[in-house]
Parts: sequence; C-alpha cells; structure tokens
Amino acid sequence: EAPDVRINFSGGSFSEINFSALSNADTTLIVNDPNGTWWCDDDSGNGLNPLISLTPVSGQYDIWVGTYGRNTAPATLAVSELPYGSAPVTTPPPARPSGPDYSLAPAYGTYTLRSGFTPDPFEVQVVAGGANSASSWSNGQCAGFVADAPDVRLMFQGGSFPELYFSVGSNSDTTLVINDPNGNWHCDDDSGNAGLNPLLRMAPISGQYDIWVGTYGSSTANAVLSISELYSR
Repeated sequence: EAPDVRINFSGGSFSEINFSALSNADTTLIVNDPNGTWWCDDDSGNGLNPLISLTPVSGQYDIWVGTYGRNTAPATLAVSELPYGSAPVTTPPPARPSGPDYSLAPAYGTYTLRSGFTPDPFEVQVVAGGANSASSWSNGQCAGFVADAPDVRLMFQGGSFPELYFSVGSNSDTTLVINDPNGNWHCDDDSGNAGLNPLLRMAPISGQYDIWVGTYGSSTANAVLSISELYSR
C-alpha cells in the first residue's frame, strides 16, 4: 500500500542519513531509496524500535513504519543527518489520566514571538516543579516533577534561523517538558550549559509551544526559562 512518508532529499556534506522510529510498541521500518533499493529493519534502534542508516543519495525516499504484530500503534518517524542517539528522545508519551495538560491556561503567561525577536534571549521567571512525576506519566522517557498546567505558552512565527533553543537557569536541578506545534513531546534533564539545567534544541516550527519547567526532585524552585534563536542559557 501507500508509503507513510515520502521525502525528496538533496544531499550535502553529511556522510550519513538515519531513519528511525520511536514508539511504545515494537515497530519496523521499510525504506525504498532513490536507486530503487529496499531497506528493512526491526530492532537496531533503541529497545524494540528500528534504525536504518544509509549513505545519502539525492532523490525520493518512500518510507513505511510498521509494527511487528498485527495491531497498529502511534509512532514517530525521525530522519536525521546526525549520529543516532545524539538528540533527546521525543516519543509522544501515551495518554494518561493525569499529568501535563496543554488545554489548561499557562501559569506564567502566553507570549508571541516572531523570528528575529529582540531581546534574544527572551526570558520568563517561573517557579519550577509540581505534583506530577514526569517519569511515571511518560513511561520513563522524561524526568522530574511538573505542574498540571503549562508554565509558559509560546506562539511562535518561524523565519530564517535554523534552531530554537529552550533552556533553564536555576540553582536547583531543573527539567524541561515541551509539547510542540505538531503535538510531539520533548523532554530533557541535564543537557544545558549551566550545571544540572536542561536544554532542548529544535528546528523551528510556527505555532504553539506549551512549556513545563520541572524540578528533578519533588520540591519547587525559582528558575528562569530562556528562549533563543542564537544560543543556550
């Protein structure tokens, strides 16, 4: 039947292109490359998820994301020129009866930014943490404790900058959870520049970002959320 995704790719200086799937189920991958060659994988990625690493060829890639069994399952297809595993896992956590709820009003406001915004970074003071264990809610994909409602909602209009940085500054061990405009969840604990603080780097997408600043432990802490097109806090 029809492919799930079709990519028209123009190669450059990178030596590898990686196709992977992320899911709570056992997934598989089939890729038909621009030369008409078929590639298949089951479990070469993290856990029971697939990974296909190819030498980049310009042209059309048709991609099917499958399941090992007969049942369907939600999954995220990732296509990257970076080494596999170099970015935070972004599998959408399964629905939970309690946990972060992006339908709630943000605790510290809604902000609208357009690419090229000044000052850069844009910063918001928040109290990090909450009653929800991010690890329990996300099946171990996220860390720390967050509130029900987002701390900050960002309405963003993208432009020419290639990356958007979300980072946190605090004297405590903080975490980040973000729901992006495509509905994907992103989590991080300690990838930032400042000690035990988080960093999430994303290719900018125009739309709504709901952002939770968490704490690794159950206590709350004062923190500053930083949003930048230039660098991490």
